[in-house]
Amino acid sequence: MHTIVERKKADRKLASATRGSLFDANACTKAASNFFNSIELPTGTIISLYLPIGTEIGTAPLFDGLKVRGITTLLPIVEGKDQPLIFKKWSVGDPLEKGHFDVSVPNDQAKRMVPNILLVPLLAFDARGYRLGYGGGFYDRTLEAFRADGSCVAIGYAYAGQEVAHVTIDNFDQPLDWLVTEKEVRKIL
Repeated sequence: MHTIVERKKADRKLASATRGSLFDANACTKAASNFFNSIELPTGTIISLYLPIGTEIGTAPLFDGLKVRGITTLLPIVEGKDQPLIFKKWSVGDPLEKGHFDVSVPNDQAKRMVPNILLVPLLAFDARGYRLGYGGGFYDRTLEAFRADGSCVAIGYAYAGQEVAHVTIDNFDQPLDWLVTEKEVRKIL
């Protein structure tokens, strides 16, 4: 019998290959349109997005649409192993520097803030709202802490083809509240 860690590692390899085959330049625009048509963004909303790495679905149309709507946008920052993410204000054109894992993050002068919506990248997702991430547990730790302190909405953002029948989970995995793809928006019940 394979351990959960071994199953997740194998699942990540397969999901990464699958996502790599799904690239569609129009999908980013379609997913953003679905997002704006379905997700409520009241005045004062603060949302953390991400800058896509590798074959992750792009977020540029979201940044543009949120700016027009006057919504504050943040980027996540990894501070260290086994730590939750922190978030800093960032808009297109603001300075970036290299953070952990060579990910671009806002610089030291950027204001630290707490989002009330987290847009979450992923390798795979299932109908229950569970996601397969990269294995660091950063989003799961962050969501657990935010949910213990109040409300935070977690929105998985992906290609529709990243859906799998069942994501292997353990006690630490946090479910998403919504899934947004280029084909649909789904609220997880």
